[in-house]
Amino acid sequence: MVEVLEAEAGRLGHTSAEAEQLLRTHGANQLVLHRPVRLSSTVGRQLSDAVVLVLLVAAGITAAMRDWPDTAVIALVILLNTALGSAQELRSARAIAALAELTAPRAAVIRDGAVHDLPAGQVVPGDLIELRAGDIVPADARMLAGPSLSLDEAMLTGESVPRAAGAGEQIFAGTVAVRGHGRAVVTATGRATALGGIAGALSGQAPVRTPLQRQLAGLGHRLAIGAAGAAAAVALLNVLVGHGFETSLLLGLSLAVAAIPESLPAVVTLSLALAAHRMTARGVLARNLAAVEALGSVTVLACDKTGTLTEGRMAVAELWTPSDGVAARRSLLQAAVLCNDACVDGRPAVTDDPVEVALVVAARAEGLDPATVRAAAPRIAEIPFDAEAAMMSTTHVLADGCTVSYLKGSPEALLPQLSSSDETAVGAAIARFTETGHRLLAVASRAGTRARLLGLIALTDPVRPAAAAMIAGFRRAGVRPVMITGDHPLTATAVARAVGIARSDSDRTVLAADSEQQPAVEAAVYARTRPHQKTAIVSGLRDRSAIVAMTGDGVNDAPALRAADLGVAMGRGTEVAKQAADVVLTDDDLGSMVLGIGEGRRVADNIDRFLRYALSGGVAEVLVMLLGPAIGITIPLQAGQILWVNLLTHGLPGVAMGTEQAAPDVLTRGPRPAGQPLLTRPMLRQLAVLATGIAAVSLVAGRLVDSAPQSAIFLCLIVAQLSVGLALRPVRLTRLAGNLPITSAVLLNLGLALAALYWHPLQLLLRTEPLGPTALLLAAAGGLAIGLLARGIGSNSPDTERKDR
Repeated sequence: MVEVLEAEAGRLGHTSAEAEQLLRTHGANQLVLHRPVRLSSTVGRQLSDAVVLVLLVAAGITAAMRDWPDTAVIALVILLNTALGSAQELRSARAIAALAELTAPRAAVIRDGAVHDLPAGQVVPGDLIELRAGDIVPADARMLAGPSLSLDEAMLTGESVPRAAGAGEQIFAGTVAVRGHGRAVVTATGRATALGGIAGALSGQAPVRTPLQRQLAGLGHRLAIGAAGAAAAVALLNVLVGHGFETSLLLGLSLAVAAIPESLPAVVTLSLALAAHRMTARGVLARNLAAVEALGSVTVLACDKTGTLTEGRMAVAELWTPSDGVAARRSLLQAAVLCNDACVDGRPAVTDDPVEVALVVAARAEGLDPATVRAAAPRIAEIPFDAEAAMMSTTHVLADGCTVSYLKGSPEALLPQLSSSDETAVGAAIARFTETGHRLLAVASRAGTRARLLGLIALTDPVRPAAAAMIAGFRRAGVRPVMITGDHPLTATAVARAVGIARSDSDRTVLAADSEQQPAVEAAVYARTRPHQKTAIVSGLRDRSAIVAMTGDGVNDAPALRAADLGVAMGRGTEVAKQAADVVLTDDDLGSMVLGIGEGRRVADNIDRFLRYALSGGVAEVLVMLLGPAIGITIPLQAGQILWVNLLTHGLPGVAMGTEQAAPDVLTRGPRPAGQPLLTRPMLRQLAVLATGIAAVSLVAGRLVDSAPQSAIFLCLIVAQLSVGLALRPVRLTRLAGNLPITSAVLLNLGLALAALYWHPLQLLLRTEPLGPTALLLAAAGGLAIGLLARGIGSNSPDTERKDR
């Protein structure tokens, strides 16, 4: 069947109807089929969480003791925590799946006689596909007659040397076209491909955790040990003062649950997922949630010039020929059209090189018909452009039967192979063009052993109007911009000065070859770089403690994108670059990345803020339970009351912190230091002050309200912790409505706290007593005082703390 499909596709490709039928028959061209997220499995994961397991044990103990009120409270907490966690997990999973769809590879497929840019998942057996340098092969296929294609098959074979694939040879999904172009007929898709077999063997492997995930896991381990120690101390203390073992054990378990910020994973995931979606709406597509976190830590931005700082719209600005006259200009442009792969019969193809398109446009402007020029001198051989050689060549048969080769490439690569009659004039022309920021191409002809220069072509790529403001934005955010380009040093320097990367003579431009071993960190521009030099420069910057974001769009940029802390690909770039990157700028606007940096810092601030909030409250509850007996309050809180406090403070308000607004200075301060722990020394000091304050006012309230000490402590703990949550916000207290989720959560939970005191069913469930007006005001005032304390000691601004360091 495949042979029949090949024969049919070899002419015009499938029709749309045929492709739809084959897609139904063979399925999507995907190695991993994204199954819908199931509610049952999500709930199962929530119930297997360590904190929930502790609650289940506690529920079993209370049920065995026939302590039905506490059993009901614990069951309610389990129900609400599981529902909240499941909802957040489902939301995050769907968000990640949506991001994965946006970053799926694409393929140039010929259907109904025309080239269509389609998602690779829609490729079917028998499809006729076009491949050019930079494309990822979307499926296993067989090459058709025509130009050869060189493929990097290292991912399958481990061989570092590209393989040339000619007509009839098999090529494989996932390999990378590095040179040449051609057409092929798809022979296998999805799991039927060679790569699919490998993917099937790897599908059971667990994913690698990000640095943030590892930090959170380490913090969770330490908190679990601390909570277990505190719980054991409380249980032992209660046994020593004469309470039953079961009651003491239940108190200890409840306190262990309260001391652990179990909402932290939900806060982190929600913060990252929401930030990723906000970034997507602004043209910044994070291919994984960890990239959002990394954006906020970037200290150096290594960016390309063409298409990033400039418009990426090439046009011929000027021609220079060794001899004056129209004939010399026409000979130069004829050679540029022949040594050229751009389409000349209609609109340029989306895969055409912009420089080659500009040459065709210039030839037409000179009065030449590019199609006629090519028909008069058919191509019989070619050496495709190679980044290492920095040139390409084609060989043609002329009308008189003679053959001639045309060479096109950088002047540095091409001129040493030629003999020029006036090297001084050539050098002067090169200097004049490069000083004004033009890109230069040299064009030559070779007949037999004689090679001569036909001329120089100066091309311009205008600087983006917003480039200077964009670079200034990075500098204000504490990110140092660096240009890494393959262009001539003078060209690179002219653009760097125009956009503000090079602002003075001290901002040096260096040749990449001079910095390959020890890249000069103080350099503003690295020029004439080759692929391996880009990687060396990025690695050198990282070795000097920089957190590097690298931008790129070509095949040759992929190694440097991988070597950087954060690879950033342009939306117009090759599939290789996009798949190697962590972030894709779908609108090709590097300025959007400034907003992404703000989102990354916003996430870090929200995690920082939640830790201050949750840990100060958890430690305060431990102190209350440990110190209460010492001041005459034998049991400061019942087990159900502890869990209710924990539910109202660590539940919705904690998760809502993940939606908090960015601080006003988020883009005018430096990035988070590399390797900084989640709990810094200044944060620990603030935690100690807040926890001590919360515990102190709660115990004082309980001591002064003799008639209902537990209820007074219960209410004061809730009000104090919610007040701290509001005080930690990066806005004035007069703007509480600025974040509707957290304001709504605080008001709702204050209502539930009062309901626990004054609504009879909850009174019975939680064993609370109503407070009189004086006691109520006392407990509320103590809690509000802690909010003012939190605001006063500056713990509302983790950003200020970062500046101080």
